[in-house]
Amino acid sequence: MPDRPPSVAELLVEQLALLRWIQADLANVLGRSVQSVSELMNGRRSLDVEDALDLSAAVGQSADFWLRAQSTHQLWLAESEERTRDRLAAIAERRSLEMVLPVRDLIRRGLLPSSGSAEQRVAACDLLEVDDLDRRPPFHVSARRANDDEPASRQQLAWIACARKAARAHTVGCYDAQELAELAESLSRSVRTPGDFIELPDRYARAGVRLVHVEPFSGGRMDGISTTVDGTPVIALSGRGGRLDKVLFTLAHETAHVFLGHSERGHLFISEAGEPVDDRQEMDADALANAWLMPDVEALATGAITGQRVAAIAELTGVSEAIVIGRLQEIGLIPWNSLLNKRIPSVKEAVRMWS
Repeated sequence: MPDRPPSVAELLVEQLALLRWIQADLANVLGRSVQSVSELMNGRRSLDVEDALDLSAAVGQSADFWLRAQSTHQLWLAESEERTRDRLAAIAERRSLEMVLPVRDLIRRGLLPSSGSAEQRVAACDLLEVDDLDRRPPFHVSARRANDDEPASRQQLAWIACARKAARAHTVGCYDAQELAELAESLSRSVRTPGDFIELPDRYARAGVRLVHVEPFSGGRMDGISTTVDGTPVIALSGRGGRLDKVLFTLAHETAHVFLGHSERGHLFISEAGEPVDDRQEMDADALANAWLMPDVEALATGAITGQRVAAIAELTGVSEAIVIGRLQEIGLIPWNSLLNKRIPSVKEAVRMWS
């Protein structure tokens, strides 16, 4: 700890000695009572800005000098107290944890204890599958998120860790790539309403894939991931946005990552700033998801695109109206803010039932 800095009172004693003044002389120059000066000289009263300006005019040095002298001395006194050091150490501990994870959100979800920094750190290490929070999490994931060009945020890291933890509560059979592909090819025809989402975890379990839902974290902007937990493929969705077609495409996209083996050898989504992301994997997953889900609606979309026309195309292709509308928006035949969006149901509640 640095040496004790002088107090304002001690500095004033020095200045008065140089000027060969006594307290009464200073009081006279300041136009104040001797008692008022005595309180400053004895440290019973702290300087305010007016005091600092007056002292600067009376005995020299700048007003900033007097204010800084007071602050420096008060800080030293505070830092020398054991209770202050303990408080600052606790704040530093909480800060180090908050820099890694959104602590309050995890406490609300029951994944971190509400108090006790040491207990919180142990729980955080367990959640991130590390023995030290300074270590990089060991898991590989392929992720679909709204900010692919940025390093993973602490909310996204927490979401991934929660997804992996949730997956461990599910038991599935042996992974069967062929059965998974057949399931994926049937998604757009078999999942046409929010209710059809409810049974998807069981269907994926039969293909040996754990399918889970984790509520998104505020600001997390995470749609879904594929990863491997204890040797078993895992897909997790947040249901962010809720549009049937978009959530279903995210599911197909992550299914493609699993089928193509990306979640096994995958790129490390939890990346350092500047670390390149393998865009080829994302492109391949998108292409396969499109092949599984998207019917060729362009040839059928002749004339004005009305709700009646959308219903007819959905009937011809055997997919939901949501898929048709989403595809028409993707290829630019109808705008993203089309009134036809009202025909697309939300699947948020259905996906939450996976939990």
